[in-house]
Parts: sequence; structure tokens; C-alpha cells
Amino acid sequence: MLKKDSWDEKQENIGLARTLAAFLNVDFQPRVEVEDVSTIDGFREEHPDFFPQGWLEYEPTYAGGSFRKQWQIAHQFLREAWQSRFEIELYDYLKILQSIFNPDHLPALDPQWNGPHYRRWMGPPYRPAFADMWDMLWERDQTKPPYYLAIKFLSGNGWMAHVCELCGRYFVREHSQTTYCSYGGVTAIDGTQQKCAVAFRMKYIKDHWNDNKEEVNAGRRDDYADAKQKSVRDRKNGKGTRERKRRKR
Repeated sequence: MLKKDSWDEKQENIGLARTLAAFLNVDFQPRVEVEDVSTIDGFREEHPDFFPQGWLEYEPTYAGGSFRKQWQIAHQFLREAWQSRFEIELYDYLKILQSIFNPDHLPALDPQWNGPHYRRWMGPPYRPAFADMWDMLWERDQTKPPYYLAIKFLSGNGWMAHVCELCGRYFVREHSQTTYCSYGGVTAIDGTQQKCAVAFRMKYIKDHWNDNKEEVNAGRRDDYADAKQKSVRDRKNGKGTRERKRRKR
């Protein structure tokens, strides 16, 4: 049994992991019709202190591919890790952790090295997409940021990182057999908005009925015919009359 402190710490870490899942659900491509898809602005407003200040707005000199913002780089790395249930190589952990940093702590952006004289001779400062090890360690040791604690927790509890098999959203599961999220907002077969688990169950019942209704109805007809024949036999033998008299007594 977990001690109260251990239980409270675990619940806090699960909460942080759920916030990380909310970040990964930003701009995700739903597999089914979903009421709404979260945006980075919505995430920033709801969780302003989860990532370092200024990180969500930071634009590196070169982000790679079609990415422009720093968060898009880490977003991709974290999605890949989540889909692998954090069974990833050490190098992949370094990529993730070094792509999340406080831009104000980067030497290249420090006013001492970014003044008018520097820009006149060296041009615009290079804005790196990855912090060096010192910057990353300083950030971790000074603040124990929430995103770091969430990644640390999931690295030892990767089975909790799951992707909903119906809508495709990222979520934290607390039972190994859970396969559908409980975010809600999924359009069920009757047109109502339901949680994925409920929507899947409704679809499963309908599909099962469509696939097996002839067999089920045939079985019901056989049962009804057997019951009717038994009732006729009982009346002929007087059994039904005796049972009714016994009940009256």
C-alpha cells in the first residue's frame, strides 16, 4: 500500500501527465468527428506555467521542415515518445529535454551579447532550436518545471501513455485495459455528443445487432415456439389447472 505522501505525489504526477497529453492534443487530426480541437492559444491560457516563460512564442532560426515555432519541434518529439509509451532511447530523451528551455537563459539572446554593436558586426543573433546541457540543467535544478516532472513520471510508467483507439487523442490511462479516452465531444451514431467509450459501445451494439439479428431472431422464434408447445402440453395434461388451483390456496 502506498503511503499518503507517495499517493499524493503520484496523483500530482498523473495530473501533470494529463496536462502534457493536453499539449499533445493541440491541432491533432481526429479519426472521427469531434466537437472541437484544442489550439495552442487555448492551452497557453489554461496552463500558463507548464512550460518555461516565453517558450511557446519562441521562434528558432531554423526549426526544420514546415515548423516555425519551438513548441512544434518538441510537440513532434513528444508525440513520437508517447506513441512508443516512452520506450525510447536515451538520445530521444535528450532531444526532448533540450528542445524545451527558457529563451531568456540562452547566451545568444542575452543583452550582453545581443547589443547594437554585436548586431552591426555579426548580424541577427542565432536562435538555437536546442539548449545546451548547462542551460537545461540550470532550468531543471532551479525550478523543477512541470513538463520535466511529467516526462520523468511517464518514463517509468509508459503504459499509462495511450492514444484513444476511437478518436486518436492522447490521454493518460490508470488501468491497463482502458483503450478509449473520456474527453467527450465525439459524435455518436445517434448524433449526440458522447465520451469515446460510450460512443464505441453504442456503435458496437448496433453493429453486433446488424451482423447477428437474423440468428438472434431465429433463436428467439425457436424459444417462443418451444414455450408455446410446452404450454399446450401442460394444458392438455391438466398441469396448468392444478398449478393455478395451488396458487389460489
